[in-house]
Amino acid sequence: MSIADADASQTDDADAVAAGLAATNLAGEVRLLAAAGSRPTGSPAHLATVDRIRAALERAVLGSEPAVPLPSTSQPQHPSVTTAAVIDQPRVARESVRFTRWAVDRAAVRLTLSTTAGNVGADNGVAAAEDVPVAAPFPYSGLTPAAGVRGRLVRLRATDSWAAAAGCIAVVEVANPPVRGGLLFSSWPNKDDDSGKGNSGDGGRSNTAASGELHPFVAARIANPVIAATLFAPDLVRARAAGVLAVLACWRQDDLNERDAQDLYLPFTRAYADLPAAWLAGAAARRALAAAATPAPSLLSPWTWTLPPWRRQTPSSTSACLVLPGAIDPAAEAPTLWTSLRGRHRRGATLMLTSHSDGLNAVEENGHAGLVAVLAAATRRATAASRPLFCSLLAVLPGAHLRIPAVSSHGQATAAFLDAHPDLWQPGGRLCVVGAVAIEHLGARTREAAAAAATDPTTATPTLAGLEPQLLYATTPQLAATARRAWAPAEASGTLPPLPVSLAPGPLVMFGEGEPLHQRGVPTLALVSAPSYLLREAAPDTAAADAATVDVAAGEAQLAAFVRAVLDMDLAVEAAAIAAAAAEGGDPADIDAAALRGALGAPRRLGMWERLAAAVEVAVVLARAKLAT
Repeated sequence: MSIADADASQTDDADAVAAGLAATNLAGEVRLLAAAGSRPTGSPAHLATVDRIRAALERAVLGSEPAVPLPSTSQPQHPSVTTAAVIDQPRVARESVRFTRWAVDRAAVRLTLSTTAGNVGADNGVAAAEDVPVAAPFPYSGLTPAAGVRGRLVRLRATDSWAAAAGCIAVVEVANPPVRGGLLFSSWPNKDDDSGKGNSGDGGRSNTAASGELHPFVAARIANPVIAATLFAPDLVRARAAGVLAVLACWRQDDLNERDAQDLYLPFTRAYADLPAAWLAGAAARRALAAAATPAPSLLSPWTWTLPPWRRQTPSSTSACLVLPGAIDPAAEAPTLWTSLRGRHRRGATLMLTSHSDGLNAVEENGHAGLVAVLAAATRRATAASRPLFCSLLAVLPGAHLRIPAVSSHGQATAAFLDAHPDLWQPGGRLCVVGAVAIEHLGARTREAAAAAATDPTTATPTLAGLEPQLLYATTPQLAATARRAWAPAEASGTLPPLPVSLAPGPLVMFGEGEPLHQRGVPTLALVSAPSYLLREAAPDTAAADAATVDVAAGEAQLAAFVRAVLDMDLAVEAAAIAAAAAEGGDPADIDAAALRGALGAPRRLGMWERLAAAVEVAVVLARAKLAT
């Protein structure tokens, strides 16, 4: 490439970035999301947001407003008949899966504890009748009649059988212990080259100090309610089978306070249990735990005789009434939007973009703005600069991120789209995905910075001090180098803090919608920052506070970085095609897409023994936490 060509390319890329940011209007988008409040899967607020996002995607792929509305491609299930139409001309497909939706009337949720006559004043922290604040309903637990469900409180330890609370309301304690970051993440060394060669024996990736500098997440001990609820939340299906009337899940006193537990939508990966349940925290949790009877442990329990006598059986005459009213919709819609832009490669080499459209607040679901920005940037470059990308783009916006069991038995919601459309990502199909980006949780502020911004926007914490740490995965060393290049302008301007050592998936898990792509061997760059309030349901009457959780300047810098990253990835794939064409003879646009799948590196997993050691460590953490409750 000549100097003149390089200068023109930089100018075109800067113009494309500007077009992507203009198409997104992140500040306005954040205000709309905050005004809508919580948007769980299939809710009216979610479906209205999907309609609005679809219009934005249409504008992005067309480069202007459509003269007439594009035809809908809605179907009961993922169709294949619309694939050719969506690929061959700009349009946005909407594919829907029907599922059973649980919706609770949050304003009517109530818990009352009552003590029978003769026991008032007992040392259980409960007056004759007292309303106790509920931190949050347990998603997809169950519902009660308007009058609620009433029963005696029975506290169950980890070693107790659910049968001990049959005909009663079970009270269980849930831990939120810190876990070693190396169980969840690993690192790529920060290096100028992208060869990925290092001293860890795994292409340079490691979660041990032996390879040198570690990402702060790897070295830290991390406590997050999302992890805790996934591991330790009570099994409501078994409780219902044992005849339990309802369950009160109490966050352990020192692990999660009332503020941090309020309105958390956790867990969101469980099947519908048809058993009402709620989360308690702080003083409410202490009251319920103290008031509940403790059943005698089974003689068969190996832990029975390790308990002091006062923990073996505690009588109580305290009962509770849990009111959890709502409705069940057996035919709710979980819509997925997808679209594509054709590149110059004639055999379908494709970069995939993914996020999700359902969410609980302005941070948890705003990644669709990234898809709009990248598509608008690519469209701008193709029209204004006559420089279409080499790769096609496939943008997918699943609508069941918060209801994964409705669409997938394993992995995130993006997995359902990949399983339904193998011809759009596997070698030999109409498209072949050679790399991907997953964009979630843009501009996430810390809780403290968000509170300051909501109180007085003019004195909000500066971006660098108030931004939540960026959880940015690169699943190959080549993409780690891409991320460093793409983020560099924002770091130089002081809009974003410098990226630490590049983050890689851990031995057991990868968070976010990039996970299904990584599991299928697709090189993936994924942002999934995780503030403690990430799964907190927002309400329209708290729109200002919700909007303040997003640092718009930081979010726009991340959007621009993702546009640059996609352009960089496209250039790398084109360079590989040119090299292959030079070796084989022929046109780079006709090189088999499957031969380009290594252009961005090959995702590597940690060794079997390291994964096994991590699994054993998790089992130990799980056992200790359960025995402590």
